[in-house]
Amino acid sequence: MVRQKNDPPRNAEADSEQFLNELQPHTLEYFEMISYSLLGPRSIRAMGTQLNSLVELKLTSLSIKAIAELPSLPSPPVLKVLVLTDSLPTSRNEEFYSIVSEVAGWISSCKSLRRLELRRFVDDPKLLSQALTDQGPHLTTLSLANYTLFGSRDFYEALPSQQSLQNLYLRGEGSENPDENSAFVQAIGQLKNLRELELKDISDGFRDYHAMPLILDLPRLERLWISGSFFDDAMLDAFLCLPQLKSLVIYALSEFRAEMIIEFISRLGPSNKGFNLSILNSTVNGNLSEEEQTVIHEMLKNNLNGSFDFALAYEESTDDDSEDLSN
Repeated sequence: MVRQKNDPPRNAEADSEQFLNELQPHTLEYFEMISYSLLGPRSIRAMGTQLNSLVELKLTSLSIKAIAELPSLPSPPVLKVLVLTDSLPTSRNEEFYSIVSEVAGWISSCKSLRRLELRRFVDDPKLLSQALTDQGPHLTTLSLANYTLFGSRDFYEALPSQQSLQNLYLRGEGSENPDENSAFVQAIGQLKNLRELELKDISDGFRDYHAMPLILDLPRLERLWISGSFFDDAMLDAFLCLPQLKSLVIYALSEFRAEMIIEFISRLGPSNKGFNLSILNSTVNGNLSEEEQTVIHEMLKNNLNGSFDFALAYEESTDDDSEDLSN
């Protein structure tokens, strides 16, 4: 793409369209927008010249007009990674939801897709509830951020269609409704091939009676990041039901006794080699002394070549600091 000295000013939309159209057809394997570029419908249509070779597609900051062009593209036959984030704000009216349904159908037609990541793209739970079907792609990785558990039941009821999932990363606003959390747990618990599960904030309403059944349902987990309203020593026995576990991050408000943590570590085996334990939101009553933390750290290092991280809940540690300063 060569510009002459007296050419009129260009914009990202025109440059992108020209760039895609001037490439040898179906030779581009990776396309990513990394900034607020204002690509529009013309750029999306021009991607049609590269779809037979495109393996990864990452788009951000699209307008609803540009998003509406995605379903006009033929199904990309070798697309394995699709990342859609941070679209421009727009009204959620009947036309908007019609576009959501059409985009869901297009995603569902991407049969080679293995990794799908969404964050503030459209109504993402609604989109996924329609895109995740038995006839659609068989994902190994799914990531969804910045959504609310309440009102997303159609999405997580569609999750069991993805029995190929090995990595599930969910981050959003949790619910205090026990029935909502139970239904959420039941859906995830059907994903028997999961190796990595991250539940950041979205599981803030979990009690032990939500987390325990979930853990028991996912024996192949190797990495678990989980928040919750309160966990105590009883949870440690549940974690022992994960024989391949290598990393456990507990961001739930928690109260674990040092002797129970030590007992838990002593029961880990060779399949837990390299085990990393992080307890990051402990109550003051669950506070571990420096000596206790050192014992746990050394035990993990010597027995499993692992590591240990510990932190008090932010509000409680702040209150303690305030009290110390006032004395």
